[in-house]
Amino acid sequence: MIVMSPDCDLEWDFKARFQDQASVTGADHHKLILHVLLCDLYTDDEIRPRVPQGSRNWTRITQNQDERYHHFPAASIVATPRDELPDLYLDFKKVLSLPTPKLYESLIPGGVERVAIVPSPYLYHLIHRFYSFLSRIGLPE
Repeated sequence: MIVMSPDCDLEWDFKARFQDQASVTGADHHKLILHVLLCDLYTDDEIRPRVPQGSRNWTRITQNQDERYHHFPAASIVATPRDELPDLYLDFKKVLSLPTPKLYESLIPGGVERVAIVPSPYLYHLIHRFYSFLSRIGLPE
């Protein structure tokens, strides 16, 4: 999964929860976010069956020209036990949110493991595409 909530909001939330606990009086604190937005990652084998066979959609998806999907090409990962991540795809229709306290609980040692950080220019492009997809106006077919 990849975190889709803005990092500035997460930073404010973290500081309010853990560095300034005396001023945090409850869930209504102005710096707390109640849920963290996440998007699942899929490999080629998992995402390809969702695309109609024989269409040009797959090419559009792999080139980040389809508004619903985002493609990360295979990449090497530094300072982790993994050598390389495979091609990964996000499906912007497959998102979920977790209560922020539950996500923090899962970050304890032995819980959720961070595998990589998306570098800034790529992260901005991803977030822009994601929120553009979410803000589209749905029209009946």
